[in-house]
Amino acid sequence: MIVTWLHDTGIRVGGLCGLRFTDLHLVADHPCGQHRYPHIHVVGRDDNPNGARAKIPGALSRVQLNSEGYVIDGVIRAVSDDMVSTFHAYLLDEYRAVQHFIDHQQVLVHTAGRTPGAAMTTAGVRGMLRRAGERAALSTRVTPHAFRHKAASDFYAVTDFNAEEVAEEFGWSRPEMVTELYGKSASSSVLGHLGRYWAATARPRTERDLVPDRK
Repeated sequence: MIVTWLHDTGIRVGGLCGLRFTDLHLVADHPCGQHRYPHIHVVGRDDNPNGARAKIPGALSRVQLNSEGYVIDGVIRAVSDDMVSTFHAYLLDEYRAVQHFIDHQQVLVHTAGRTPGAAMTTAGVRGMLRRAGERAALSTRVTPHAFRHKAASDFYAVTDFNAEEVAEEFGWSRPEMVTELYGKSASSSVLGHLGRYWAATARPRTERDLVPDRK
């Protein structure tokens, strides 16, 4: 579940460990009324038992409830089918086995070791990824933030390098922060114009290095 959620959303590890069950709106047309599709609300809290805190722009950092008592606002992130599936598998296969130890609302908990049922810390997630990488004999260390960079850069590309959409989805306060990290890439429209320009002004294919090798 952790790997899938990091991969599909690029959520920061503090935001992931800070999620409570009330933040998960994993059904379509949830009564919070803020998103048509299954989603989560990433909000900042100072009272999480694991010390985790989501890094949220100031205006969105407070926990807000609607008139029916559902969490609203924060950074709203859409979730994939795989995220929903792995969440339910986690509840059935791991969470249920230690639920009698749990006295908090955090989603991620330790399911083994010396503190079963305790809210998982950001260090716990990093340790899990480190051990998984060692078992897989990876040549490089995988960190939670690496998932965020991959997800953001991939999303930047599929949105045709729309920095505003990336900033809104990933919780950056300004689109400029996206371009500072990933650069201002040419859009598909620009690349299309460039392709036509290059084709129209290309040198004749008579020079030896421009003629295909027919051997």
